[in-house]
Amino acid sequence: VSVEALAQHDFSVRLTGQPVIGQAFAQSVTQSLRSSTLVSLAALAVVLLLFRQVRALVPAVWTVMITAGVIELLGHPISIGTGMVACIALGAGVDFAIHLGVRARGSQASHPGREATDALGGVILATGVQLAVAFLVLLASEMPPLQQFGVGLAVGLMGAATGAVWLTPRLFPPRRG
Repeated sequence: VSVEALAQHDFSVRLTGQPVIGQAFAQSVTQSLRSSTLVSLAALAVVLLLFRQVRALVPAVWTVMITAGVIELLGHPISIGTGMVACIALGAGVDFAIHLGVRARGSQASHPGREATDALGGVILATGVQLAVAFLVLLASEMPPLQQFGVGLAVGLMGAATGAVWLTPRLFPPRRG
């Protein structure tokens, strides 16, 4: 069949199949990652305002930045797994920060942030390590997306724990007087 013969007919050509679907899906995940992270941050801000723990957003934002940066440095593509990592790590970062923040706010010590990290920092870091090791088990998977998910969560959870412990003394400075 010649091109001239085909040109006489009214038809269109459309690529289909798994590669086309996969590419469209990857683009959709990439576009929705930013908006879902922003929605998560907004929802967390509302919860933190209700509990009067706005300072807990600082470690949460730290967690997202560190996690996204390391995922990028490792060269992992944005996928469903890496997209979910930011939201899960964000939740852990807020959780760690709330524990430390509640302790600091209730402290009568002259340096409430330091007292909170002295009391709970080791537990927070141990929890981060334990969770990171648990998710690193996914490296044994034969599926690269699961491996990327495990590495991303390990990095995110360790970033959340270290960020909360490192930032809390700075967010709750020594009392004056």
